[in-house]
Amino acid sequence: MLELRINARGSVGASRAASSSTKSQRGYADVGVGENESLRTAERKHEAMASVRIVNKDGDVIWSTTQESMGGKFRGASADVADRITRQLSIDFELGRKAQAPVRK
Repeated sequence: MLELRINARGSVGASRAASSSTKSQRGYADVGVGENESLRTAERKHEAMASVRIVNKDGDVIWSTTQESMGGKFRGASADVADRITRQLSIDFELGRKAQAPVRK
């Protein structure tokens, strides 16, 4: 975050001095203008990891995957991991379906 600040200050005053021999009056003025610029960079790291297993009714693992993400450009790490798991399941399903397809002669 870039922050630019401009400030101005001023003061005007007078003082009187009185002594037995003289009376005097003094005035003063002060003006100041400044600017301040600061840059703050904050990096937040979000990580996600998920392991998914699909098991049959006997408890045998028929598919599994583990996916990790540091976060995507337009979405968070959790959504990115869910998308990666879905994509991997879809790829493996298609590969399994093609492997079991009957060979035509």
